[in-house]
Amino acid sequence: MKINSFAGVTQICVTATLFACLALEAVATTRYVNPNDQTMYQTIMSAVAASSAGDMVLVYPGIYQESVSISGIILRALRGPEMTLIKASASTGSTGVTLAGSLNVFLIGFQVQGFVTGIYVNTSGTNLTRVANCIAAGNTGIGFYFGSSMPTGAQILNNISAINGGDGFNSPKDALTYPGVRNNISYKNTGYGFSMLGNATGYYGDYNCAFGNNRAATYYCSIGNNSIKTDPLLDVTKNYRFTSQSSPCFATGDPASIYNNPDNTHNNMGAYGGPDAANWWLSPTGGPTVNNVTVVPPQVAPGGTVTIRATATSQ
Repeated sequence: MKINSFAGVTQICVTATLFACLALEAVATTRYVNPNDQTMYQTIMSAVAASSAGDMVLVYPGIYQESVSISGIILRALRGPEMTLIKASASTGSTGVTLAGSLNVFLIGFQVQGFVTGIYVNTSGTNLTRVANCIAAGNTGIGFYFGSSMPTGAQILNNISAINGGDGFNSPKDALTYPGVRNNISYKNTGYGFSMLGNATGYYGDYNCAFGNNRAATYYCSIGNNSIKTDPLLDVTKNYRFTSQSSPCFATGDPASIYNNPDNTHNNMGAYGGPDAANWWLSPTGGPTVNNVTVVPPQVAPGGTVTIRATATSQ
């Protein structure tokens, strides 16, 4: 899908061989969570409990007061972290979301708030672990905690860890290299921005931002030569979106095309950029008005391919 998303008249071209939400692996069964629709699952964990390895759980916008633990599935918010919140309550555990096990597992597009630990990546083996476009904010401890067995190839992409009571991103190991930790922002946490155990220096990917963390930007780790330590200009009242396109994190993420934004432009660091970004418009209501939609050919056999074209005018 190609979109020019900021101004003027926009052309949208979609080749619809019904692509998966994540073009990463085949999905066996998709389950939906929507507490406002009794025909769907009412909680995230009820859908997760019904799922098998390779399944996908898609979550509608809302506030979900529960602790979530996943292994071997794709868990994705349909509208991203701006509108899908996993929030602590008196009945929840101390960790917001836990990723575990040795099977491929994906967490995409949630905001996790009010726990001790926001997101705990405790996977193992050589599996594909992907955490993208999530926000861990306002937790009393660590925002993103990487378990000692987390694969070094884990993809921790385009996340924000902000205003947590501990470190933004933390590993209990040292002297390891996690090249897949990229395009993240660690903002005004009480501890360090990015940290490791502290016996020898380790490495966290590149193209990250660490700013305003009380102890220091890093502890016994490097976050890459292309990372920055300047104010990302986040608006905490608007779910940590940039206050303007003047942010130093705007279009300064990893320039490799695999990290491009959904409209194929240069990656924006943080939870609203990168290929998995759920809402590419600058605000929830800032999307285009779409008209002149054509579908060619108008009819196809099951499994066929159609091309959808439309004209979209930015608001």
